[in-house]
Amino acid sequence: AYDYSKETKNSALKVAFRNAGVAQNKAEHKVYQNVKKSKLYERLVPDIHDHAPDYSFLISEKLSPMTKKIFRRVTGESIDDVGSDILASSIGVMEGGAEPETDFAQDILTFSALHDLEPMEFSREDNLGLSESGGVKFLDTGATHHVLQDHYSGPRVYSKGLIPNLGRLRPDDTGFGTPFPQSTYMNLG
Repeated sequence: AYDYSKETKNSALKVAFRNAGVAQNKAEHKVYQNVKKSKLYERLVPDIHDHAPDYSFLISEKLSPMTKKIFRRVTGESIDDVGSDILASSIGVMEGGAEPETDFAQDILTFSALHDLEPMEFSREDNLGLSESGGVKFLDTGATHHVLQDHYSGPRVYSKGLIPNLGRLRPDDTGFGTPFPQSTYMNLG
């Protein structure tokens, strides 16, 4: 049995319903440990307070939902410009290099490269949250390229509803959440 006395008032429970979710929770915990050890980009990653031994759930820092307006107020940048910068930089990498114009896009690109993550994952407000201290943090850092290749095929499914106030959970045959258009995400083969 799990000792829930370790929970805090400002925590969120992230539950894995399938093997893919367990793999994401495990990867997210590994990213968190690496960030804490290296001290790089700590401001962007929510604290993980605890986890089940089998990673069926994580207890993490609770984040408030992000909106375009809040993102601009906190960062001074447009989330749409950040997404465009990430896309242009990703294409630029393949074609000889394009540097992002926004600071947050550069942070996302560097963080993603360090942790084997797809940078486009963090270019939308639905995968960002506002911390209690007023900073922008990533909601889900467990969708590494390895996890995506091993557990997902076809369109990437973005989970909703596991973090408070982000929407209802809608199960479908590929996972939990709303399918994201394949054309805006990497081809998993």
